[in-house]
Amino acid sequence: MDHLYLIYGQDTFRSSQMLQAIARRYLAKHAGAEHIVLEGERLTLQELEAKLLSQPMFVAKKLVILKNVLLQSPTALQANITKKLGDIPDTTVTIFYEAGEPNRRLALFKKLNQPGQSNEYRLLTQHELINWMTRYAKELGSVIDEPTALILALWFGADTWRLHHELTKLSAVSDKITEGLVHRIVTPQLQTNIFALLDAIAAKQRSHTSDMLKNLVAAGQPILQIIAMIANALRNVLLVQDVVARNGTANQYAIARELALHPFVVTKAMAAAKRLTAAELRRQFKAVQRIDRHIKTGTIEPMIALELLVAELIK
Repeated sequence: MDHLYLIYGQDTFRSSQMLQAIARRYLAKHAGAEHIVLEGERLTLQELEAKLLSQPMFVAKKLVILKNVLLQSPTALQANITKKLGDIPDTTVTIFYEAGEPNRRLALFKKLNQPGQSNEYRLLTQHELINWMTRYAKELGSVIDEPTALILALWFGADTWRLHHELTKLSAVSDKITEGLVHRIVTPQLQTNIFALLDAIAAKQRSHTSDMLKNLVAAGQPILQIIAMIANALRNVLLVQDVVARNGTANQYAIARELALHPFVVTKAMAAAKRLTAAELRRQFKAVQRIDRHIKTGTIEPMIALELLVAELIK
């Protein structure tokens, strides 16, 4: 079934870029080909059979993109799709696109996840982010050096959507992206930084965590607000971990609905939940509360409290 493809992963910017690139290339090669996009959340069996399993009517080729079938479609529909994969005409190229990480135990995922037909876009490491930013800036007609790219990586972590927007904005101002330009043009957002900080805590990167906290303070973020956001992030990880344990689901959309959280928040929390035990998370949460209390009562100087917090978070 070399006309079936799967694109998935937590890095939805890079995966969506790949999806668009494949669609553009295919439609350019097969002029006039039928192009259909089906959303898994609203997809019905009748629509599936009419749009996916039928032969193209007036053209030789058809491109069908199925979005979030593994993440959002009912189990019964997924089972039907699994059975009918062999019925898809050879003239129809089908791309299953998942904006996240599906449950790898699903029969449909196992069928689609084949060498040469499946591409996973995981969150990039800090080193990979710097290399990616260097290449992306070049595509935008600019250059960025490693120390400058590191600042953006520290501020925004693996949020390639935000990095895309910031690099686009910076490239429009200058063809050379410098540290000075970044500090002048870019405003770090606390929420985004907390996600990156959570990644560093989960990876037990002490110096990285310390640098990020200092950068947040240097950017003008109140220390008590930073601590409150860390506490909230850890609480979300505990909640997500609990839902996964109780329901056995790794579907970020289902978890997001149950906890009334944004799917992106759930995705970041799930990544941290895989690296930290419930006992570690509870200990860290209590440490954050203790440091918060010390600052509010004036027992410890705020900057010293931050250093103590790093030591407590990463043991």
